This record gives sequence, C-alpha cells and structure tokens, in this order.
Amino acid sequence: MGTLVDQPIKTLFNGVSRQPANVRLPSQHENADNVLFSVVTGGFEGRPSLQLVKALDGLDASLSFAFHLIDRDETEQYAVIISEAGDVHVYDIATGAAKTVNSYDADVRSYLSALPEDLAFVTVADYTFVVNRRTFVAMNPSVKAPGSFMGSVQTFADLPTSPSNGQVYRILNGASNLDDYYVQYDGTQKAWIECAKPGEVVGFDAKTMPHQIVRNADGTFTVSRVTWKTRQVGDTEAVPDPNFVGRAFKDVFFFKNRLGFIADENVFFSQAGDYFNLWPDQANVVSDSDPADVAASTTKVTILQWAIPFRKALFLSADRAQFELSSGDILTPTAVAVDLATAYDATNLTRPVTLGDELYFASEKQGMTVIYEYFYDDNTLSNTAIDVTKHAEGYIPGKVYLMVGSPVANTLALVADGDSASIYTYRVFWNGDEKVQSSWGRWTFDDTYIDGLGILNDTLYALVSHSDTMCLCKIPLEREVADAGLGFDVKLDWREMVTGVYDAATNTTTFTSSLPHDNEYRAILSGEWPVGQRGRTLQVTYPTPTTISVKGDFSGHPVYIGKNFIQRVELSRIFMRDETNAAMITGRLQLKDIRFSFTRSGYFEVHVTPSQRDTRITKMTARQIGTVSNSVGMVPILDGSISAQIKSRGDTVKIEIINPTHLPFIINSAVWRGFYNELSKQG
Repeated sequence: MGTLVDQPIKTLFNGVSRQPANVRLPSQHENADNVLFSVVTGGFEGRPSLQLVKALDGLDASLSFAFHLIDRDETEQYAVIISEAGDVHVYDIATGAAKTVNSYDADVRSYLSALPEDLAFVTVADYTFVVNRRTFVAMNPSVKAPGSFMGSVQTFADLPTSPSNGQVYRILNGASNLDDYYVQYDGTQKAWIECAKPGEVVGFDAKTMPHQIVRNADGTFTVSRVTWKTRQVGDTEAVPDPNFVGRAFKDVFFFKNRLGFIADENVFFSQAGDYFNLWPDQANVVSDSDPADVAASTTKVTILQWAIPFRKALFLSADRAQFELSSGDILTPTAVAVDLATAYDATNLTRPVTLGDELYFASEKQGMTVIYEYFYDDNTLSNTAIDVTKHAEGYIPGKVYLMVGSPVANTLALVADGDSASIYTYRVFWNGDEKVQSSWGRWTFDDTYIDGLGILNDTLYALVSHSDTMCLCKIPLEREVADAGLGFDVKLDWREMVTGVYDAATNTTTFTSSLPHDNEYRAILSGEWPVGQRGRTLQVTYPTPTTISVKGDFSGHPVYIGKNFIQRVELSRIFMRDETNAAMITGRLQLKDIRFSFTRSGYFEVHVTPSQRDTRITKMTARQIGTVSNSVGMVPILDGSISAQIKSRGDTVKIEIINPTHLPFIINSAVWRGFYNELSKQG
C-alpha cells in the first residue's frame, strides 16, 4: 500500500510549462486558459472581462487595420485606426465616440494605404507621425534654392562692396571643395547670409516622407503631409542629401528632444528641438544642435527594423543583431555611437516592448516563436538576452504579429497568426535580483480576429473583428475593479452595461446588445439594484439577434449583459518531492485526494479524470451554512478550502479547475495526500 504522505503546492502562479512534467516547478501547469496568475494571491483567478467600448459600424471588417493609441493626458486618450485603404479614423478611447477627421487628398491616402505591419507610429504632444515602411524617400526636383549666382571669390573679404539684393557668391575658402560655402546678400539686413547654391534641389518630396496626424485646438484631427524644412546652406558636395534618401524609413521615434528615423543601417536624428529640420545650419561648421547620422556598422549587412528608447540609450533591432545607441546627457552629432549589444535572430513584424528594466523582442527558432528578454547583466557587465519561452517551447502558435506590454502590470500581451482569436500573456515579477514569476497563459475569445493591441497604464485595448463588426474593446491586465454593490466583478465577455425598456402590455423588459448575442448572452443585475436582487441572473429569451427579453419590470437600473467564458487550469502531474523540491521519479504515487485553498470565490469546479474512467466533479458553490454571505437574495462569496477525491495514480490522472460562470474565484494553493511506494526499496 505504501506510506501515507501529504505535500503542499505552496504557490500556483507560474503558468504553463511544456517541459517534461518531472522537471517543472510545482507552481507550473499543463494548460491555462482565461486565468490571471498573480504573486499577490499566490495562485490564479479568472481573468478580467473583455468589455465592449464601442461597435465601430463605420469600419469594413473585411479590411485589415493599423492601430495606435494616443495618450495626450488623463482626460484625452484616443485610438487611431488606419485601414489598408488609407482611411483614417480616430475614436475617444473611453467612450468609443468618433472624432472628426478633416478631409485629406489622394496622395496622403496613397501613402497611408498599407498593411498594418508596414506602418509605424510615434506621438509627440499633439503630433502623431506615421511612417510607411515600404515607401522610398525622394527629393523634390521642383524645390530648388533661389538666388542669382554671380561667381566665386577666394575669401569673404573679396566680396563686392556694393552688391545687389539676392546676389550669391561662392567663397572658395581653401583648396578643398568641402570648405566652400555660399553667401547671399540681404538688402534689408545689409548683410551677407550663408545660403544654398542657387538652382540645386534642396527639398524632400513630402509625399514620400513621414506624414502627420494632428490634434487641433477644436478637438478635430488633421491628416497631412509634413512641411519639412529645406536645405539652407551649401551644395550637394559639402552638404549631401541625407543617407535615407533613396531608402525606406523602417521606424520613427522620439529621443532626447529629437525626432528620429532608421533606414537600412543608419539612424538619423532631426535638429534638437526643431523636429522638421533635417539639415545643418552651416556648411562647414558642425554644431551640437545639428542633425545626427550614425551607422550601425558590422561585418555583415545589417538592416535595422525598430528603434525603442530603453533606459538611457536607444535600442535598435535588426534581423540578426541588436544594438544600443548611446550618447551623453545631450545628444550631439559628434558624441553619439552605435555598439553591437547582442546577436540574436529577430522578426520584424512587431516592435520590441519594454517592461521596466527589461525589453522583449520576438524571434523564431526551428519554426517556433521565441520571445527574448533583453537586459543588462550586472554579473557579466554586458547586455544579454534570455529565451523566456524556453520552458513553454511551442506554446505560442505561428508568428507573433502584435505585441505590447504594461510596466505597471508587469505583463506582456501578444497575438500570433496561428491563433488570432487569443491573446497570449506573459507575466513577470522580480523580487530584487530574483525572478519569482515567469508565467505564460492564454486568453481566448471565440469567433474573433484580433487586429490591433495597445496599452495605456494597466489596461489593454484591442481592435477586434467579431460577428462581421469591428469592435473597440478593453480588458484590465490587473484584477478588475469590483462592482461596489456586488463586491466582485462580473465576468462576461463582450460585456456591456445596459438599461432595459419595459413593456407593461406584455410585462416584458427588453435589453438591446451592440453585437449579435448568438443566443448565448446572460443578463446579470448590477450592484445598483436593491439588496436581495443585485447579482441575480435573469431568465432570458432572444426575440431578435440583438435583443434579450425577460419577464417582469427590470428597467429600473443597469444590467450587465455578455457571454460566459470558461476559465480553466489543468495541473501538472503531481510528484512526490524531496527536501530540495525535486521530483522523485523512482516510486509510485497513488493519490488519495487534494485540497484547494481559495479566497473571494463564488463558484468553481474541480474535475478529476482518472485514466479510462469517467470524470468526477466536485463543485464549490459558496453556499455554506452559517456563513455571513450565505443569505437569501445575496450572491455568496467565500474564503475557505475544498477537498476533491482522486483515488488514482498520480501519473495517469488529470486534475482541472474549471469555472464556466460569471462568478469570481481565486485559487491560492493546494495540498495533496496519497500513498507513496519507493520501488527501488521493494523486493
């Protein structure tokens, strides 16, 4: 029979592992859908609801969309949505209300017509700059330097003493042409001013340069080309066209009071504080405020893809290498350098993401998605990157095409093309230098395609195609704020709070949903209802695809409507463990039962499925005699523990925690009991 033993599983917050069961941590799991792992609770709970902000009926769901969030201040936050046809839409992120976007011409629309992965954004104050990553920058041959060229003189002192307004002379200034410069007489100022050589092309073709979306003072938005400054000094020999001309910008960023771009191997910065000026002030003098152009030189061709301000440097990602651009406290053309940091393969579908002192970027290895965590290692005094998907190898299906992160919630959220209806989450927690949590999980959303992700503080915003409608949604990344009257948050996807319309003739209240309910929506009375009614689940019918009806008058206060989603965790195989917490694999464990500790829970089920036998279900309903919450007319929420019988071998039984309801649950820890036979000691 063996020895009766019991062991705790002290924490349950380390997510999914794909390692062999015997090398996993006790806190890791076989599978996890729609749960939130938390070091605060020590375990897991149901994830927050996907809340519908607005059904965006004006968007064609057959198209793909680029998605960008503008965080202007605490009261003004917007979602910019650009279709692959070049249509720009702006919505208030809190209400989903459409903002007025002023009309723009066909050339602007053409520049913005691109697949989502081919547009890059950065917002600086009221300006949002957009880069088409496939458009090659060109000069505008019709923009030429003015003036009447009169000839050359050797020095400044040789200039005419009685010149006419607008006359231009070239000052040779030595043997080298690179020392030459041009001056034009300004009759108003009675002075010679340095200028560009007359007749030379000095301006960019704005149709090929980054465009702008500007929030106007009246709250409307204007989409237009940028009026870039022209070259004011020198000729094409002394002041050549920037290296990005003839190349495509891959990214746009803001760093140390300069607007920046990357193109091929080069990083380019505007003048300091003068974001639309990409030319020097003087032909032969380099000032600290001048534009800066620096190459990420290696022995191989290195095409830069993304630029992300990180710590005090600028992180640059290429297909097969990563760099850091460093400078002093003030970035100047002569005090800037790009150094090779690491050399890992990286994908260019999505921008790397920062979480505090760490940065994450996506890669592929043997056809599987890999997420690297990049940081500075104090022990080796160098930058390094570790594979945080190593213990969950193959868990993320396909290529990652969306990735965002919240430093507030220590959470990474990403979507892969092999499962575009799910968001894969990575949660990390550091206790000093020790990484306590490194957990992967999946949040599933039926019948959806996730087109865009963005994060503001600890809230994830998503652009989702659902029921042939584009939807602006949000989902908290931390525990959702509870309904004050209920004491918990109602877990329904596509959740809306609506007020019904009562028809006295039929004694029926009708609620209207923004999306088709597919005969699956539930209606829950909110905390604004009187005690005894709040939290009640109504018995509903579905008269039309978007209406929900109940008998009686329920029009007095708002009601939650939405769809239940299943929250599920499958535990890893349970092992007897030694004093070092290592799995003991030389014996046989016959499990007797398992007890789960829980807090703030209204319902969950423990499913135990022995090999070749039916599943046994133990339900926690929170209806416990003698508890304060077990009152008539109240939704019971309980702290406690529950035991489930197993009576099966540890290596063949499947143990799951499942909650198919809108009620909360938090599983903190577990203790199992069983009989252990040390096989090596038998005989």
